Amino acid sequence: MLCHRVALTHTRSIKSRTSLLLSCSQTTSSSKEMAALTTLRHSLHGAAKASRSASSRAGASSSPAAAMAMSMRMRRNPQHGVVMARHVNGHLHRGAWGVAQPLRAVSSGATAQEETFEYQAEVNRLLDLIVNSLYSNKDVFLRELVSNASDALDKMRFVSVQDPSLLTGDDKSALDIEVQSDPEKGTVTITDTGVGMTRSELLDSLGTIAKSGTAKFMEALKKQEGNPADASLIGQFGVGFYSSFLVADRVTVQTKSYRSEEEDGGKGWIWESAIGSVNYTIKEDDASSDSALQRGTRITLHLKEDSKDFADHMKLRDLIRQYSEFIGFPIKLWTTKTVTKQVVDDEATEKKKKEMEEKSEDTTDMEPVMKTDHETAWDWIVQNENKPLWLKSAKECEKEEYNSFFKATFKEFMDPLAYNHFKVEGTYEFSGIVYIPGMAPFDGQDAMAPNRNVRLYVNKVFISDKFDESFLPRYLSFVKGVVDSRDLPLNVSREILQQSRVSRVMRKQLVKRTLDTLADVAKEEGNEEGKDDYGTFWEAFGR
Repeated sequence: MLCHRVALTHTRSIKSRTSLLLSCSQTTSSSKEMAALTTLRHSLHGAAKASRSASSRAGASSSPAAAMAMSMRMRRNPQHGVVMARHVNGHLHRGAWGVAQPLRAVSSGATAQEETFEYQAEVNRLLDLIVNSLYSNKDVFLRELVSNASDALDKMRFVSVQDPSLLTGDDKSALDIEVQSDPEKGTVTITDTGVGMTRSELLDSLGTIAKSGTAKFMEALKKQEGNPADASLIGQFGVGFYSSFLVADRVTVQTKSYRSEEEDGGKGWIWESAIGSVNYTIKEDDASSDSALQRGTRITLHLKEDSKDFADHMKLRDLIRQYSEFIGFPIKLWTTKTVTKQVVDDEATEKKKKEMEEKSEDTTDMEPVMKTDHETAWDWIVQNENKPLWLKSAKECEKEEYNSFFKATFKEFMDPLAYNHFKVEGTYEFSGIVYIPGMAPFDGQDAMAPNRNVRLYVNKVFISDKFDESFLPRYLSFVKGVVDSRDLPLNVSREILQQSRVSRVMRKQLVKRTLDTLADVAKEEGNEEGKDDYGTFWEAFGR
């Protein structure tokens, strides 16, 4: 009975697709297009007939999957821009595809044609999981989108080395990221001036599993049987873009490739999709509009009702500073700043005038008394002016820089007793700094309690400070530091760290560097006050 219902459902689906092709054929003028549509329509009729036959044999089917396998599959061929169909029960041989012209939904009076495409099944399931399961940490969406923007800028800088003309002109020379929120509209916009995407790249990247890595993501989720889905998996397999749907119910992507003149006739494109939809649309961008891009990508998130707080520019500022503080390109946030200006002090001016009149002095050319006033103004403010100290050469850094970085990063007010700046090269490459604090924490932290003293970065993007035990044994839990690796996946999980050879090499080096630093402290002589640093260290942490 279940197989019968499944077969009927797919028959209705095939009929609806046939109706869509009939309506499309009414607007098709060329004989080639009509012939292609006729071929596909005949295939669809054959599929419907086969599905009806399958429903009559439902008792012989071993599972609902057998009935579902008798449906018509349709897909988009990005290379040729056509809809392709194949029947899997034998009417069309496996690998033989019927070809038809793209199905287009054109708005009346519209200047640009809007094409509708269907997500691959894996992507559609992924979006459903994001909406219903991956709600543990919504903050990751901004980190993922900013990291994607940084990658696009890196690629643009690379291609410009071979062709410097790509960055000539005031409108093309900038390589930066802009983040803007609109509380009234409930939107967050992330714009970069990177390589952008062509129409075919939009189809390949934002709707299929060929480039997004979604298939591996799905495999990882299957391994978590019995456990809730973990948002930390986002980004690990290159599906960071889909984290947009953690906070947005509709996403719009406006893009123009630096190769648009060669591949798209100088056109830009707009991609859009919504939560709950199995489709996405692509249409040509209006080049004459003020919002048209010269190059790059603009992602607009239309926030859900329960995520409107992300439209607050101050919250966005905190997220950028937490996760993307050391990104190599300027991240500009549309936010407020305090501006000082000189204004006339009416009260003081009037007082000065009376004093001059009492002295019978001429007040005709008297200059008014000025005062400094403060007002709030909106402007693009760079949020990541700090540079990753650990990526510099140790010879280029002064002691004061290390001390300032320690205080700012770990919210300390005393200078560290010692530090060790290192860089490891070889099979795996990573760098970092370990610090021996100058005093124990005020809260009397339990030496066996979990702490957040080691900050993990992947290619300058902050990942987490919850992996202390993965890098240092508990007897060194007082040590603070940062470590940055290019060999770990973005948004790495604790399980991956436990299985990763990279993390084992990093742990070994961190322990070695820490013990070497403590040995150096022990060898130092006392200072002018008769106190030695190792004695201070032992007094604070020797328990």
